[in-house]
Amino acid sequence: MAGTLWSATETRTIEAYSRSDNAQNETRFRVSDQSAFSEEPSYWLESDELTVPFHPAFRLAVNDELLEKEAHISPDDLTLSLIIRDRAIKRWEVVETIPLIDRPDIVDFSSEVLSRFAGPRRLEFVSLVAPSYSLPYVPGRAYKPQHVISQRSFEVNLRREGTRFPVRVVPPEWFTERNLPRDTVWTTDWKSQDFRLSPAEVLDVVINENHANALQGILGDSDARGIMGNQIACDIFAEVSYVVLSNAEEFIAEPSTMLGTVLSRLGIRTEPEFSSALGWFEHPSEALRWLRSQAQSFLDFAGAVDRARL
Repeated sequence: MAGTLWSATETRTIEAYSRSDNAQNETRFRVSDQSAFSEEPSYWLESDELTVPFHPAFRLAVNDELLEKEAHISPDDLTLSLIIRDRAIKRWEVVETIPLIDRPDIVDFSSEVLSRFAGPRRLEFVSLVAPSYSLPYVPGRAYKPQHVISQRSFEVNLRREGTRFPVRVVPPEWFTERNLPRDTVWTTDWKSQDFRLSPAEVLDVVINENHANALQGILGDSDARGIMGNQIACDIFAEVSYVVLSNAEEFIAEPSTMLGTVLSRLGIRTEPEFSSALGWFEHPSEALRWLRSQAQSFLDFAGAVDRARL
């Protein structure tokens, strides 16, 4: 008997409302008492900077006049909330709520608040403004406390030294035990699908020991041999990148992570660029061609070919 597939539908009315993110353009952020307030949205801390106490703070600057003009709500009816989002442990918390008209100039975060998070590895600090309570409905205007009308965010990340894809040489039996041909030249051995980890923790590029000497040769200095070595490197990068990006759930720019390593080599530095790149994966064959072309570009495959012709 053929199975019956049931599905449920629900009709919802979704209405746009006016926002004024520009009203917080002058809000600033700092990571410690020894650093200056800055408008930079992302902070990358080096390991040696952890010797300085981590004491983040906002300098709040909301343009009340612009906010009321663009969002059509009086500042008297608005609340400013400060949120910390910890991407490392996937947790977020509203740590302070202040009537907008009573906001202080500077708000810092106590050690007790920060102790609830995993430290300055992948933290996001957000200042947002929303109605304090339910307002009379007006088309095009926010009227619920969950309607955010202005937002400013800053990210703090701990930079760690990047790592290349690790390479491991194995006997032919390793491949046959995994139902691969005995003369397989290389493959990837995935140990984890968590691409927030470093490449060494996620995969090995596995090379057949019967081909190891030949591969070392084609990866040598000879221009003619360099063509094949370059192409193999392109193929490995394309395959690894395809698996990583196909399974990526969020933008992670930290270069020591698996995803960060791939994004760095592809020149993808912002979340919009990341979202745009994922559009290629609606068509797998096109995505692989695109990844291979990107690898050939930054590995200078065309240059290797031209040098071989000289």
